[in-house]
This record gives sequence, C-alpha cells and structure tokens, in this order.
Amino acid sequence: MAEITINKLILKKCVLFFFLFTIITSQTKAQNFNIGVKGGLNHSKIIAPGDDPFSARTSFHAGIFVEVPMRGKFSFHPEILFSSQGGKIEYNRLNINDPSFNNDYGVVVAKEDYLLIPLITRFNFNQKISLELGPQVGFVISGGSFIDYGPTLGVGWDLPRNFTVQFRSYLGVSNVFRESIVENQSLSDKIYYGLLQLSVGYSIF
Repeated sequence: MAEITINKLILKKCVLFFFLFTIITSQTKAQNFNIGVKGGLNHSKIIAPGDDPFSARTSFHAGIFVEVPMRGKFSFHPEILFSSQGGKIEYNRLNINDPSFNNDYGVVVAKEDYLLIPLITRFNFNQKISLELGPQVGFVISGGSFIDYGPTLGVGWDLPRNFTVQFRSYLGVSNVFRESIVENQSLSDKIYYGLLQLSVGYSIF
C-alpha cells in the first residue's frame, strides 16, 4: 500500500511538470518557436568516493522538446525525456552476508527508468553551434520514490533539414543510496549519478 501511494505521488508530480510544459508551449504561439522529438544514447554511472566499485551502463533516452527564442542569442529549451539509466558492479564487491550466496555470479546490472525534466538555456554562438546549460530533475518511474536533480552542461549542433545533434553531461547532487552495502562501508549521502547523453533531434514544426 505504501509503495502504491508513493508511486501515485510521483505520478502527480510528473503530470504537474507536463502541465507546466504544456503551458510554456501554449504561451509561445505568437513567437517563432520549435517543437520536436529527440532520442539517443545514455552512458550512465553511479559515482562513489574512494575505490569506486561501480562501472558504467549504456542505454537510451527519448522524448520531446520545445525551443523558445529569448533576447539576443539566448533561447529556452525545456524537454521531457524517458531515460533508462543505472550502473554495474561485480557481485564479489557486494556486502551480502549469506553463506549460500555465490560471489562468482559475475556482474550486477542496476537498471532504473527515469522521467527527466531538463530546463535548458541555450546560448547560440551562430546559426549552428550552441552552448547548453541548466538544471535537470529526474523522477524514478520503475519503482521507488527517488528524485535526482543537478546541473547539466552540453553543446548543440543544428544541422540542415531540421535535425540537431546534442552532447550533454549531467551530475546529480542528490545521493543515490541512503546507506550503501558496498565494501562493508557506509557511503550515505556520498553516491551520485553521472550521465552522458548523445542525442539526435528533429524539429517537427
């Protein structure tokens, strides 16, 4: 019952963000704005201090975006993305006190699906190259109630025929685990998410 309540709360927050996203787009009808779709590769990693036991996981993301011109060379670029993230760790580095557990099983793959809300400001150097910077909030939608947030930094390259390529980095500032079971040590409030994204987008109109 508690898990259902938490999932409903997360869903309500996601709907609220989508509602705000819709308001932004509806208020730009008189402007020269773009709406499009995008997708690409994720290279996500759980980052721990010291002898980091985690390795990266490669997956994907997909979603929609809006490009709203601002003053000068700036534009506002909010997005809503489905993003599959996570990391990997070897079984023998987990602190599992079970005599029947076999440490030779190989690698544990931690998979988490997120709804990401990047609120990006773009500085357009020219008609092709742009610098992207802004906050991002992520809601776990594959179970649990974890919310991640942090800054993003990237570059964009606008191509002919309404296509664009983006490379973006993200570092979460909210801890991934309240209490770690790795290497017999407590890593509370010290484990974060890192994410690299390579995307291809297409402006529908």
